[in-house]
Amino acid sequence: MPIGSSPVQQASGSATSGSSVPITISAPTAGNNLYVMIEIRPFTTTVSSISGGGVTWTKAGSVASSGFPDAEIWQGPNSSGSGTSITINTSGTITAAYAVCAEWNGLDSGGALDSAASNPASNFNSSSTPSATPGITTANAADLILIVYGCVTARTVSSGPTASFTGFTSPAATLMNCAYRVVSATGTYNPQWNLSGSSAWSCVSVAFKGAVTSAFIADDPDIIPQAVARSSYF
Repeated sequence: MPIGSSPVQQASGSATSGSSVPITISAPTAGNNLYVMIEIRPFTTTVSSISGGGVTWTKAGSVASSGFPDAEIWQGPNSSGSGTSITINTSGTITAAYAVCAEWNGLDSGGALDSAASNPASNFNSSSTPSATPGITTANAADLILIVYGCVTARTVSSGPTASFTGFTSPAATLMNCAYRVVSATGTYNPQWNLSGSSAWSCVSVAFKGAVTSAFIADDPDIIPQAVARSSYF
């Protein structure tokens, strides 16, 4: 199965206190993968765990530094098809946190990442152009690439994301945004947003491999019905 061209569903959540961020989703389709993109402040607070959605959650990429927001991407592959409540637990008290959860089909059921040395990519800076520079130079042709940034000062997005990425609906578009692109060829992918003014920001991007499928091809079915399994990423 090829990677879905867009998410099966997406939902968002936010919190300005406490130590968790709730997100409500529709029950995912069994076998699909779930992804969470989140921005948290203060910078000393990070995601400690995520539960729900019928998956086992693991962190795929993150970036944080003193004076900058924490930005993270988590994944939960191969859903059992149960669970509509996602709970993002944090290591400390939140002053602001914004998250998006997306469901996708056609991704590797084991949660494999693209093997590129540049994956994941991350960056933090103070400017009006958040990006995960230098981006990801993929090793696998068929990938889903996710990216998220969070900024300290509220800024309107003037344009972006660039590089043919599609933005998710953010719960706080002046403080956090995330985007995706499904690619079918190797290359360097480094989208950015253009903001209305400068701000301290953090940004992280991760490339996830498409699903492995096997095709059985008979060598000579008229003589000896043998089959050869061949696998590839789509």
